[in-house]
Amino acid sequence: MTSKINKNEHKVICEKYRSGMTCTEIAKEYSVSYGPILKILHANNEPVSYRKSNKEPQNRFNHEFFFKKNEKLAYFMGVCSC
Repeated sequence: MTSKINKNEHKVICEKYRSGMTCTEIAKEYSVSYGPILKILHANNEPVSYRKSNKEPQNRFNHEFFFKKNEKLAYFMGVCSC
């Protein structure tokens, strides 16, 4: 499947994934990208969750944007009023 990861390590990768490690964490450990780990999991019929992270999703929305007067707000309001 991939030259950096031999067939013997596939079972270990599946066990790590089942124990709670994310594909990204496993990929970093083996110095490969996310893709080969995902292919290994699929080849071994592991159910893959694409949001298997303990971290909270990052909310990039600035909640204070509409409450502080600034140049960007003025521009946004000008575009909306057209």
